[in-house]
Amino acid sequence: MEKYIFNWKTALLIGVLLLIGGCSSKSNAVYEESIQKGLDAIAEDNFSKAEGLFEMATKAKEKDPKAKALLNQVQLILKSDDLMKENKIDEALKSLEQSIEVEEGSKVIVSKARDKKEVLLSHQKGQTHYNTLLTDAKNLTQSGDYQKANGKLDELLKADLSQFASIKDEATKLKESNNTIIRNAEVAQAQKNAQAQQNAQAQKNAQAQNAQAQKVAQAQKEAQAKVAAAEKEAKKDIQPNTLSADDVVVHYSILANGELELLSQSIILKVGQRLVLTRDDHNKISERTMFSSDGVIDTFHNTNGFIAIAPGTTDISILPGDDWDRSKVITVTVIN
Repeated sequence: MEKYIFNWKTALLIGVLLLIGGCSSKSNAVYEESIQKGLDAIAEDNFSKAEGLFEMATKAKEKDPKAKALLNQVQLILKSDDLMKENKIDEALKSLEQSIEVEEGSKVIVSKARDKKEVLLSHQKGQTHYNTLLTDAKNLTQSGDYQKANGKLDELLKADLSQFASIKDEATKLKESNNTIIRNAEVAQAQKNAQAQQNAQAQKNAQAQNAQAQKVAQAQKEAQAKVAAAEKEAKKDIQPNTLSADDVVVHYSILANGELELLSQSIILKVGQRLVLTRDDHNKISERTMFSSDGVIDTFHNTNGFIAIAPGTTDISILPGDDWDRSKVITVTVIN
């Protein structure tokens, strides 16, 4: 854009030098032509081109308040566009309001500025609405109501979030995290129901067939052994040592296709606080856990338990199988 403006300014300056030549009539012609072409550019929403033309008009008549007013209006609109790109909505609106209030300015430019202002206000209103939905979803997640939280997130993700990439990204990650928690809860409930049904059937069989009591008892024992083995397998990485209330637990899963799902990738610990990595799936794909030996964290009792030992920042990498492309990194920041 800047190169385009520079070429316009250069061409127009050359034109001014050729036309003016100390002649007042030519200066007036350049002035009138620059003003008219600048307004034509405004009608086409080409504010950069209009800026160059209005600058030429001020060169032709340096003391002319009209040209200065038009140039000021356009520059304030361009400034607002730049602020919008930085997501500084309030400052962008202020710049547009200043463009509207310029004395001796163009009503056409005022109309353009007001149109842009309406677009910005609509953008700001949308941003506020989307942030409210995201905040509600976060609060519901914190309270453990993951289904309702996902309902808010679904409403949010159905909207056009092309201009709100950060909101979309955060909402997507939160929904993925909620879905993982919901799936784990469903699996746990299914196991609980299966166990309850098994116990009920075992009791019924024991009451109805005393002669087969020993056989039923043995079946129960075997079933309980399987459940205990499954629970032990599920929990083997949850408690590398006795957990305390201050411990931070990070859940992850490796899908059947080898994809790694990791709920948290940025952790803050205090010195002495522990981090426990917990694998939630039962796939046979193995994984490796690696970390930097830089004195910030260290393991305790097994490789899935870490303890913060000094302030600093370090990384923990989880590698499913030997597929580095699917590895993920947890950034750990330790503070006093």
